[in-house]
Amino acid sequence: MALSGWLATNDYDGRYYRVDWSATQDIESNTSTVYWELNAYGGNSGWYAERTLKLWVGGLVHEKYDRVERYKGKIASGYVTINHDNEGNASLYLGISVAVRNSTINCTGEYTYWLDTIARCSQPSCVTWPDTTRNIGDIGSTITVHMNRKSDTFLHYCYCHWGGRRFEIGGNIADNVSWTLPMDMCNDIPCNTTGSGTIYCDTYQNGTFIGQKTVAFTASVPASVEPTMSFNYSDETKNYEKYGGFVQAVSKLKVDIVAAGVYGSSIIEYYNTYDGACGYQSANSFDMLNLGSQQIFVSVTDSRGRSVSSSVDINVIPYSKPVINELKVYRVDDSGEPYSSGNNFKVDFTGSVSPINNKNTATYKVKYKKKTEASYQEIVLSTFNNNYDVTGSYTFPADTVSYDVVFEIVDDFNTVSQQMAGTAVKKFMSWFKKGMGIAFGKVAELANTLEVDWETRLNKQVYIKNEPLADYIIDQGNKDGWDYTLYHSNHVTLRRIETMKCDINQSWGQLFYSYAISNLNYPFEFEVIPHEFVIVRSDVFAVGVYSEGGGSNSTTTTGKYSVFRADAQNGVNCTFDIYVEGVKKAGETKNAN
Repeated sequence: MALSGWLATNDYDGRYYRVDWSATQDIESNTSTVYWELNAYGGNSGWYAERTLKLWVGGLVHEKYDRVERYKGKIASGYVTINHDNEGNASLYLGISVAVRNSTINCTGEYTYWLDTIARCSQPSCVTWPDTTRNIGDIGSTITVHMNRKSDTFLHYCYCHWGGRRFEIGGNIADNVSWTLPMDMCNDIPCNTTGSGTIYCDTYQNGTFIGQKTVAFTASVPASVEPTMSFNYSDETKNYEKYGGFVQAVSKLKVDIVAAGVYGSSIIEYYNTYDGACGYQSANSFDMLNLGSQQIFVSVTDSRGRSVSSSVDINVIPYSKPVINELKVYRVDDSGEPYSSGNNFKVDFTGSVSPINNKNTATYKVKYKKKTEASYQEIVLSTFNNNYDVTGSYTFPADTVSYDVVFEIVDDFNTVSQQMAGTAVKKFMSWFKKGMGIAFGKVAELANTLEVDWETRLNKQVYIKNEPLADYIIDQGNKDGWDYTLYHSNHVTLRRIETMKCDINQSWGQLFYSYAISNLNYPFEFEVIPHEFVIVRSDVFAVGVYSEGGGSNSTTTTGKYSVFRADAQNGVNCTFDIYVEGVKKAGETKNAN
């Protein structure tokens, strides 16, 4: 493109012709004015005979056909007006044809120039000018759209295309216009935080449409545009209302999440945690196994990837099943003094109940019957009602025979009981009154039976149905949560079922395992390290027993346990069925109760 130039012909006998040109442009009229001058050059200092001469500057501007004597120098000059098209484009054709010393044309030249484009349609830009800023910021903000017009007579009409919709910007715009991006534009990008649009600018001159140009831009959803979320929590068991709080291991926490997307987004993820357990629905339920301050955490994420979260701390009131710490049953005389042949049984007991804000119900009962009878007589110890730590006794009259005695604690959620035998009246020897039967050290109660209520030392082999008896049970019961069986040889077996909460999140090959879980105390000490066998009742692969820190290397505590499963998970409720077998240390009390 050019606004000046020249064109020369070939020479004939040294003579040639050249046209020089320059142009000025008028933006408003969309024209270029081309000024030209034609000269003869070359040859000797004299003249050349010249016949035909034609010059084209855009079109034919000069011609002659008569014979002249042409000297070097200026031949003609002038100007022409070239119209540009609607886009401001125009070409300039130059052509020279001359007949020198002949009647036929022998000096020629031609060339087409492209004139400089006259700026017509205004090129809009965003924020800055003349170059645009592509990222214009947040939807909802106000920007300036610059027209960058080439003539003061130009006016403009602007609009925007975004997400398949059209937004008006303004009309009769001279140099620029302020435009606030409607927040409604966020609705068109529900799954993204950034979108693209195009601003269209129509240019008019004196009411006549000249053309249209565009500018592209990107805009973002403001960070403040995020989903809305709230949540409510309650006790599915309704115990909260009665006890003034959540109750450990009894209440069941329910969390209801209410959330909604904004400006077209939708909720794609719910996340809820409590005490290491996770929920992924709008409504989630959790067991409340641990006491004290616990946090409920809730978050939601929408289709734009925007998340909001909230949390609240709640308090869980301690609760555990009632505990019978000690139970003794023995005969007493009428004054309450221990007497093996007494006519009464005295029941001594110690127990406890979780108070739960002093709203738990605590009821204590003694049940008893003759060993040969089917049903119990029940006594409610009303004196101790709703006391949470009790130590007391109850005495009832009894015949000379053996009794089954049960002490029972009942609260709002659980009933625990422990049974003991009430021995028959001590006798040196007693015959069964209704048939064959004899007892030593007690009253005979069973037909066809030898009963002995003394420690018995047999110096010869004992046979049962012609088979020698190697060992035999001398005591059974429960102590400190362990069921035990004690044999004459001091051999003892223990069993305990214990529920523990495990975080199984440590990687080991293809499996995950929990950290070691604390060991448990035996109800009494073993002579040597006992054998231990553990079964886990849960959704796990296996249970391991550690020997670290005095675990299964101890005569007083169990091993430390670790459980395994295929995938990581926190807060798994694992129930351990623990079996222990060994020899009780000499000197331990025979009756563990």
